[in-house]
Amino acid sequence: MRTYLLLSFLFAAIVSHAQTLTGIWRGKRTQAAGGCFPEYSTEIHIYYDNGKELMGNAYNYFSREQYTKINFKGRYNTTTKRLVLIENAVVEYQVPPQCTPCIKTYDLNWIDSAQPILDGEWKGHEMGSSFICPPGKIHLIKEAHALFPV
Repeated sequence: MRTYLLLSFLFAAIVSHAQTLTGIWRGKRTQAAGGCFPEYSTEIHIYYDNGKELMGNAYNYFSREQYTKINFKGRYNTTTKRLVLIENAVVEYQVPPQCTPCIKTYDLNWIDSAQPILDGEWKGHEMGSSFICPPGKIHLIKEAHALFPV
C-alpha cells in the first residue's frame, strides 16, 4: 500500500510539472542594437513535455502581419528549473525586406509563482547564414489562449 501511495504521489508530481510547462507562453523579447526591431512580442507553444525534453513552436512578431514561426526542441533541468529551447526549422515568415529571421537559442529560468514565468536571455544566427544576430532578453508568462494557431 505504501508503495502504491508513493508511486501515486510521484506520478502526480510529474503530471503537474508537465501541465505547467506545456501550453502557451507570451511576452516580450528585446534585441540589442543592430537587429530589425528593438523589441518583439513572442508567443511560445510548448506542446510536448516528457519531463526533460520539450518541443513546440515560437512565434516572434512585431505585428500580426510581421512574424516568424519557428519549430524548436529543448530540454528542462528539474533541479535548476532551467529550460534551453533551440529553434531548428523556420516554418513560415512575413518580415520586412531588410530583415532576416533569426534562428534562436533561448536560455530560460522557470519561476513557479501565482502566474508562472519564463525569464532569461537568447542568442542566435541569421537564417541561411552564420551571421550572429544581436542577442537580447526575454520574459514570458503563461497564458490561457493563443494569438497564433497551435
